[in-house]
Amino acid sequence: MKSFIGKNDYYPENLGSISYSDNSNEDWQNYRKSIIESRTKSQDDFEKYLNIFSSGGLLIGLTILGKLVETANDYEFEYFVTTGSLLFVVSILSNVFSHYKAIANDDKTISEIDIKDVGILNKIDKRNITINRLNIVSLTAILLGTSLLIFFLILNI
Repeated sequence: MKSFIGKNDYYPENLGSISYSDNSNEDWQNYRKSIIESRTKSQDDFEKYLNIFSSGGLLIGLTILGKLVETANDYEFEYFVTTGSLLFVVSILSNVFSHYKAIANDDKTISEIDIKDVGILNKIDKRNITINRLNIVSLTAILLGTSLLIFFLILNI
């Protein structure tokens, strides 16, 4: 078993201030890099599944609406299907706009890196607020849209 020698400064205020008094610097840097890669993959997967689920929900909602129009039966809470379908559209659009903003933010970040902007971290944090809000809108719209479709089916079956 490898013993640790050095002080516990693995949680600095600024990432650039990490310093290791032992020989584990390379190990920690590799571990940090793998965490960043894992986070990036998780974010990509999240966005992909968000779009797939939103598109599927929209398809189901439109299919139910089509069946409602074809039949002359009276259903209760038909507006649940319409509202649910619109929420899936909101989810898709907010997710697409989130991607657009992320690309624009990356371009700004690259420019700031090139000019060695001192306030880059604060600017990145401010720009990420918009993306996080769009992702919350997208996720909330999916959850509400799914709930409305499920309630409609439960109340009418």
